[in-house]
Amino acid sequence: MGILSINLIGVRKLSMYNFKQYLEEGRDAPLFHGTGNRAADLILKENVMKPLTIQMISGKSVAGTSLSRSFKFAEYFGGGITFELDQRKLTQRNKIVPFSYWNSDKQARGMGADNPNNEYEEFVIGEIKNLDRCIIKIYMNQYNEAEINRNKNIELYYPTLFSHPLLWSTKNKRFINQ
Repeated sequence: MGILSINLIGVRKLSMYNFKQYLEEGRDAPLFHGTGNRAADLILKENVMKPLTIQMISGKSVAGTSLSRSFKFAEYFGGGITFELDQRKLTQRNKIVPFSYWNSDKQARGMGADNPNNEYEEFVIGEIKNLDRCIIKIYMNQYNEAEINRNKNIELYYPTLFSHPLLWSTKNKRFINQ
């Protein structure tokens, strides 16, 4: 009986260790925010993502910024620019709440985690200040790059964005300004 107890305790410790490791690795995953050229340029100039989205969290209306664990989702709904942000650095000064737009009733009808349209959303409450400390990359999608190639003057309208050292070309897979 004593051996069985020791084995069960060992299993419990192993499970807790794996769960803790899972949580820590989850915090290291990047988060993504898609937006257009004008908004991205303003975000970079002000070094702030303003709370422009309202969500109901715990029955309260809360202002913040929607981020996604899915690059494809953020890129699709973005508008040409996708910020990749360091989640661990974000959590140091911001409250991040996992959020599901699809309530349980809709999940029961096929809008849950198994749905390809799942947002994998993380909601940052309030402003994200000193954003530059959290930016890993700023992706420019191929359609945006094609527009720039057609209109060379577009860079004059968004100088902070187009001169940023972390601006990444998804087409050429390299930093544009390095």
